[in-house]
Amino acid sequence: MLSSVELGGFRNEASAQAAADYPIIYAGSAVQGSTPAPHLSMDNIKGIVAFLQIQPEAVLAASLLEHDDDNDNIM
Repeated sequence: MLSSVELGGFRNEASAQAAADYPIIYAGSAVQGSTPAPHLSMDNIKGIVAFLQIQPEAVLAASLLEHDDDNDNIM
């Protein structure tokens, strides 16, 4: 079995072959001296998604205030 280094960074020969079939998708470039992006675990991604979800109460409150006729003269 070939190592990841021998396969150009791919996990296995099947992944390397799949990338060879679509080279433009896997062609990447980076600015000299740049650092690689950090790896995020699934727990981190799920936490970010949960944090970024819009709360229904906030959307409902904004909509109610927008359509509230009682506040027409308040500055």
